[in-house]
Amino acid sequence: MKRFRVFVLALFLMCTIASAFAQGNANANDNLPDCYHYLLEGRGFIYGDEPLTVYAEQIPASDPYGTVQPGQHVHVEKVDRQNRLAYIYFYDNDTQEYWNFDSDCKKGWIDLYQVINRGTDHSYTVSNDKAGERLNLRSQPSSGSPSLGKYYSGTVATSLEEPRNGYVKVRIGHMAGYMDTNYLVPGLTCDAPELPNLMITNASGLGVNIRKMPQSGSEIIKTVQNDAVITVLGIRNDNWYHVMYEGEIGFAKADKMIPKLSYSAPTTGNSGSVGTHRVMSVENPDPSDRLNLREKPSSDAKSLGKFYNGTPVTVNKISNGWANVTIGVQSGWMDIVFLKELTYATDASVPVQTLANVAFTEKPSNESISTTGFPAGIIIKIYGDLNDGWHYAYYKGNWGYIQEGGIERDLKKDLTEDNSAAG
Repeated sequence: MKRFRVFVLALFLMCTIASAFAQGNANANDNLPDCYHYLLEGRGFIYGDEPLTVYAEQIPASDPYGTVQPGQHVHVEKVDRQNRLAYIYFYDNDTQEYWNFDSDCKKGWIDLYQVINRGTDHSYTVSNDKAGERLNLRSQPSSGSPSLGKYYSGTVATSLEEPRNGYVKVRIGHMAGYMDTNYLVPGLTCDAPELPNLMITNASGLGVNIRKMPQSGSEIIKTVQNDAVITVLGIRNDNWYHVMYEGEIGFAKADKMIPKLSYSAPTTGNSGSVGTHRVMSVENPDPSDRLNLREKPSSDAKSLGKFYNGTPVTVNKISNGWANVTIGVQSGWMDIVFLKELTYATDASVPVQTLANVAFTEKPSNESISTTGFPAGIIIKIYGDLNDGWHYAYYKGNWGYIQEGGIERDLKKDLTEDNSAAG
């Protein structure tokens, strides 16, 4: 507990120093998901509720150089992510509609989170009426037309036309369609954004390609490496997710990410919203602690296993402070206090070496099918300790189970001789 308090104090001091750089912070209750805060160079908008100070130098103690207004157009010339700063072109108190910056424009530094790449004009945000529901993007302005994807609360869409007959034509990334205006709010935020964050786990490659459209031959926008965390805006029923990563929006193969998101669920309302599973991660205040997966929603219930920080879980439902979750092939209950969004989770998994000919199985059972066999000396990560000596583990895009008798915890021990003797 003492270490946790020290961590909280340090975090508070860091945030205080960062906020001192700009006198006007972004919204105190900022519901804009982090994926939309990822700033790219080019056109930008000032994000906040009050005028903000721009500074001449890249340090908080420098002199104020000018003032910008909420929603003001600016040009982002440089992004310094390490120090969370942006170098912008601007005119004092000028809310111009275009990005025409002449040689007489001002230039200075501002907090990175106070500039975004999209404005509130012509923007709508998905806001489903029930937690866990999703909104259809339809091919035509009708509830009976085909769905192009189902989108989570917090997804920002750009309107292409004025709303008519309860629908508005919008664009999300490079995909255009129609959405029910009953489940959209003007602007960039909704009360309860629910964008899932998934981990890239491509067992047969180094990562996943983000493409403009949900087609294998479509133009590649970006390649995301294994183990990176990516934000899902919406899902389709053809193994494609509509995703956002480092400011770019496109489509990526669903089978290259974990955990899986459910497409099919009971439909409610004219919006075609459906129930879904929320993806979160174990996050104990003390990284050395593990979180119990319990048989029932009670701290007295039998433990089915103990899991380290960073273990991704799929939340099925929440009841009285407990979350019913699925981890691998197991389902049980976890204290929701110790579950956080996947983006913010720390990884406290335990790296170990495999012994020769050890099996990596689909289930924690000797009768289970082995997904692969390891030679000696392969480094894998343990995320959970189950009963009867089994562990929940991860290796190059694959999740599975391995026994204690098949691992060596001393990473410095040379096991290569075991490979030549095996077989």
